[in-house]
Amino acid sequence: MGFRRLLISLLTAVLAGSLGAVVVSQPATADSPVYLRLLWIRCQDETGDAGNSDEIWVGIDDQQADYFDDFDVRETKWFFNTPPINLSIRPFTDDEFVVSVWEQDPGYRQWLGQFLVYRSEVNTGEHEGYAFFGGQYIVRYVVYT
Repeated sequence: MGFRRLLISLLTAVLAGSLGAVVVSQPATADSPVYLRLLWIRCQDETGDAGNSDEIWVGIDDQQADYFDDFDVRETKWFFNTPPINLSIRPFTDDEFVVSVWEQDPGYRQWLGQFLVYRSEVNTGEHEGYAFFGGQYIVRYVVYT
C-alpha cells in the first residue's frame, strides 16, 4: 500500500505543477527593435578599370549607407557610425534589407551586386554579404537588438 500512496502523491504533484504552470501567466514583453549595422567593406577585385581606383557607393534599400573613394584591391574600409548621422545603421521595419554595392563615377553608376540581410539573423554574430557582379566586394555586417 505504501507504493500506491507514493505513486498517487507523485502523480498529484506532477499534475498540480503542470496546472500551476498553465494558470500562472507570463509577463508580456514587447519586441525589441532589430538593427542592421554595416561594419566594413573589402575589395577583392576592382571593376576592371586598369590603374584606376574604384569609387564605391553602398546602399541599404536604395538609400546611401556610405561612399568610399580611392578603393584598391585587398583594401578594407570601415563604415563609420558616428552621430548625428548613422547611415550604415538601420532599424528593421520589414523582414529583410537589400544591400547594394555600386561603382560611382561622375555621370553614371555601375551595379556591382547586392545581397539580402534577414531580420532572422538577429543576435547570431557577424555575417558577410558578397557583391561579385562587376568587381568583387565583401561587406561584413551584424543584425542585433
